[in-house]
Amino acid sequence: MLILSGRQKLSLLFVFSFLLLWFLWKHQPYRVVGHSMEPSLFEGDWLWISSSTPQRDDLVVFREPGSGILAVKRVAGLPGDLVQLAQGDLFVNGKRYSRLVQSVADLVPMLDVAGPTIDKFFRLSANGFQLDEQQWWHLETSGLAFLRHPPMADMLLRGERIAGSLPAIDLGCAVDFQLQQSSAELELVLRKGSSTFHAHLFDGGSSLRVERVEEPESTRVVLVEKELMSARRQGQLFFTVTDDLLTLSLDEEPLFAPIAVEHPSPHALSEVPAELSHFEQVGVGGVGPLAIARLRLGRDILYQSDGTYAVSSGLQLAEHQYFLLGDHPEQSRDSRQYGAVSQDRLLGTVGGRLWPRGWSMRGWRDE
Repeated sequence: MLILSGRQKLSLLFVFSFLLLWFLWKHQPYRVVGHSMEPSLFEGDWLWISSSTPQRDDLVVFREPGSGILAVKRVAGLPGDLVQLAQGDLFVNGKRYSRLVQSVADLVPMLDVAGPTIDKFFRLSANGFQLDEQQWWHLETSGLAFLRHPPMADMLLRGERIAGSLPAIDLGCAVDFQLQQSSAELELVLRKGSSTFHAHLFDGGSSLRVERVEEPESTRVVLVEKELMSARRQGQLFFTVTDDLLTLSLDEEPLFAPIAVEHPSPHALSEVPAELSHFEQVGVGGVGPLAIARLRLGRDILYQSDGTYAVSSGLQLAEHQYFLLGDHPEQSRDSRQYGAVSQDRLLGTVGGRLWPRGWSMRGWRDE
């Protein structure tokens, strides 16, 4: 055991204090005020910034045009870009911007349920699932359980559900599962307009297949079919089609490179009213015997067409101009309202969170 003298302790304290003051002077901590960046940042978070050149998806601290108020937002458009918000998504230079999503933690949280509560949201008990004493839902034969109601753009914040007013887009679902025999098959389903995407894990967790079914002809196309390096009968399977990129991950490890898919057209079935054609759906099930214990649901950010800039038409950014957006558009005043932000207004790029600790920079939310 190392024993320090009183003088040595004071010396260490002096060095530590000096380094802390140098760090704070160098990186200029800022405190978050307001709700425009939820769920990535919360009011009261302390951030430190660096002088690195902002890249797309980076968080930046800046002074708002006109008001001069200090704010933090995410970089959506870089100098020279043509940006536009349409269909709830960001378009850059005429193409839908696709960001990498590898787990449900990379999406806006909507639902996180386990045990009996799952049945309040998914129709498990009506589709062959039964709850056991360990709070797992078992499926012995075959079945598929969808959400009880088409999902709205809700947001789960620290255990509280904030209701959304518009349909959710680009859903992702993660399920904790067990395949209890080699004959069992887990299936996750995403319905988007006239397209339905099916992800299957079977052969004792050693094989997978992803298909796309197009209505009304029920045309079925196999997008992926492969054998895994090792069988995985238990874990967490995540499935999403976000920004026209299809991803399937097992325990947060991608099972293949993201696949670009053609943007689904609105639902064309006559029994679906036109105003509901943009609703999405999620289903879970398969062929038993299998069991599930927890379901998590997330969605992409839904950019509403509120404001003046980059909404009705594209906004061309000049040299040294950025287009900045909040992660919680309903609560955010950003470039939609005040337009492009010049580089000389940027104070720095957010490098991390001083307090509370443990912030991950991955994706658009903290884990």
